[in-house]
Amino acid sequence: MLKFKKSWFLMTATLAVILGEAPRADAAFAIRFSDGANERIVYDNGADDSSDASGEILFSGKVGNFQIKVSYGTSNAPGGEMAIVEIGTSSIQNKNYLSGGDHTLSIEVSSQDFDSPQSPPPLTVFSTTSGSVATGTLTSATFTSYTDKSNALWGQGFATDTLTFTDIVGPSSSFSGDAQRTGFEPNGDVYSVTNVGTYTLSAGAKITLTGGNTVVMTPEPSTAVLTACAMPLILGGIFFRRRTRKA
Repeated sequence: MLKFKKSWFLMTATLAVILGEAPRADAAFAIRFSDGANERIVYDNGADDSSDASGEILFSGKVGNFQIKVSYGTSNAPGGEMAIVEIGTSSIQNKNYLSGGDHTLSIEVSSQDFDSPQSPPPLTVFSTTSGSVATGTLTSATFTSYTDKSNALWGQGFATDTLTFTDIVGPSSSFSGDAQRTGFEPNGDVYSVTNVGTYTLSAGAKITLTGGNTVVMTPEPSTAVLTACAMPLILGGIFFRRRTRKA
């Protein structure tokens, strides 16, 4: 079995987005924010998406008690060497707009219509997340990656183990984790890819999500991917530096 290496994963995931196929225009791709009572869904190229690029969502705004600044999501549907869905934010803060105390925000990123990679052999789903606590306490956090051969937006048919973090106290405290599971078998069907994170913050707490990724690939990397990994690490930042905002 392929041994998961976070640095290798992050580099190859970014390269696959740079070098892979262009996103399919008719594929549904969205980020859903919810605090349990209040929900906001931002669709790719929708009214709340401040990015002009297909396959990329940028959002800043309020959701219930939370202030979210520059949350981004990316999808490389219909896929290629790898199928990739990613999330990150510059900051999430529990501002207690509606009530005091701890509050929980869930962030789901989902994209439909992936047609590659395909099985057989059964595919491996990789999950990784990282972030830091600027102020207050991240009371608890979870992160799970999903694939779904029914191609449902937000589908959760096949899951990695859930990554769990508790009682991370700022300032400047970080968290990270990764998981993988082999056995996803779309067998020629198009499928969806989703990641789900939940974050419980103390009153006034602020966190940054430096990354949350779901990557689907064959169990062993191909020669093409390994060759791409030898390219300079500087390529890793190209994709996100090319973001543009709507006028």
